[in-house]
Amino acid sequence: MLTSRSESIRRLLDDQPVDFRRCDLLFLRHLCRIRATSSRSVTLVDPLSTGASAVTILDRIAAVVRWVLRRPKRELPPGRPALGVRHSGLEVRPVHYAIELTRNLPAVEVELLAINYLRHPLSLRDLKITRFTGGGIPVAIDNIPLALEVTIEPQSSFLVTCARALADSEARVIATTKPETVYGGSVNITAHGIARGKEYNFSASALKIDGRVR
Repeated sequence: MLTSRSESIRRLLDDQPVDFRRCDLLFLRHLCRIRATSSRSVTLVDPLSTGASAVTILDRIAAVVRWVLRRPKRELPPGRPALGVRHSGLEVRPVHYAIELTRNLPAVEVELLAINYLRHPLSLRDLKITRFTGGGIPVAIDNIPLALEVTIEPQSSFLVTCARALADSEARVIATTKPETVYGGSVNITAHGIARGKEYNFSASALKIDGRVR
């Protein structure tokens, strides 16, 4: 466009006298138009790119929501604590016992359900059956310790075992009972756990339990 304007001015100079002031004004005006046009900054937005970014963000949000909804929920065991049993975040319920007389070393095992009601993990440091009595067993068995320390996840339960070998005198007395018979009984329990540096204790007596002598 600038070149055509220059050629027009050159032809005017060759053909006829020209008013140089008018020519200069036209030329300068034309230069100003070109400069103003080139100095404009136009920002173009790609609608496809913007739309794709929005879709990506929505997909990520949807993925997070799906992950939250699909997470396995920890559930506490059904039922409430036994009548008269109180806890501060740790509870232990008796499940089943077994007295094994046919082993080389006769033993007693008691299964219990340790429950963590807290919102953070709890380390079960100590659990003991201070006394076990069976309805058809003529002897009480004392001090049955926890077989293995465990950590219980928040608001969940864990099946644990207290076990020990029987003394010869205990085994002889229990052997007088009928084998493979289900006997009712009761246990006294003490437990101790730690969570975030705080101690949690549990104690209960005369909790009902069923089991077998084998």
